[in-house]
Amino acid sequence: MELRIQDVYRCGRLTLRPDSRFGLILPVGRKKDSIKKAIEKHFSPGTLDKRCESCATTVEHSSKALIESAPEILILQLIIYYSDGSKKRTDIHFDQWLDLRRFQRDQSENLQYKLSSVISHAGASVKSGHYISHVSGPQGFFVISDQDIRKSTLSAFTAPKQRHPGYRSTFDPYLLTYTRTES
Repeated sequence: MELRIQDVYRCGRLTLRPDSRFGLILPVGRKKDSIKKAIEKHFSPGTLDKRCESCATTVEHSSKALIESAPEILILQLIIYYSDGSKKRTDIHFDQWLDLRRFQRDQSENLQYKLSSVISHAGASVKSGHYISHVSGPQGFFVISDQDIRKSTLSAFTAPKQRHPGYRSTFDPYLLTYTRTES
């Protein structure tokens, strides 16, 4: 995904600069957070003081990330760990469909994605625990662990707390993979 930052200076100057981040890394925080809110926050305009090359003064300007070109496969990494490695306790809500059209520079182009996999973690920290994956394919929904694959459902696939029949604990979504659709 190629992101650009649009800077608008008080004097009227407009610049576009590349955003060095790879993909979308989304912090989640509150007890009940959503992917939609995290994406809106990621793309919402901010303000900061910066030197304007046109008027040669340091002025407040607005800055906003825009999608320049979008990938066929979109990976969203959710920041579910604190800096010390312990895990946040949150319910992250997400949908099967994701429309990013309003965050791209050319809003006439379709930018709709369909959820294709969810990688989730159970455990108290980044140093321990277990990962599972929920996937969607032509034969339906499946949950995959180390040594087994089981049939699943759409509601389990998009649940804020993921489950696997072989484990008592719940799993927190960590990586979401979306596939771009034609319509």
